[in-house]
Amino acid sequence: MKKQIFFIGLLVALTIVLSCEKTVEIPKYTCNLQTISNINSLEQIEVTYKLEATGDYTVSSWYYFGENGKVEISLPSLPSEIVVTLSNQTLLRAGAIGEIVNGSISVSYNAVAADTSFFGIDQCVQFLNK
Repeated sequence: MKKQIFFIGLLVALTIVLSCEKTVEIPKYTCNLQTISNINSLEQIEVTYKLEATGDYTVSSWYYFGENGKVEISLPSLPSEIVVTLSNQTLLRAGAIGEIVNGSISVSYNAVAADTSFFGIDQCVQFLNK
């Protein structure tokens, strides 16, 4: 009888120990985003730059190119969108630096004229199976 009680107690203890869920620390994924570069070939074009994110993320900086060169914003609010007018031979490019645990960060630009369009996007994604 004592052996049966011992084995039942041992079985209950093992069941409790083995059924405990362990907390797993998910590392942050570092994102260094940069869109493809384009050069405006028109006299003037309106460009829409966007910064978007979903899930569990941190964005430390965002940049885009305006009429006078690179414009960098530290700790931007999200989502962000800015429209700039660029003259001939100016650079179109955007980027961001951030971290995600579970989600995505995206930077893009879009410019459309009568017969010309420019588009660039970069995205960083990490989705977890929970």
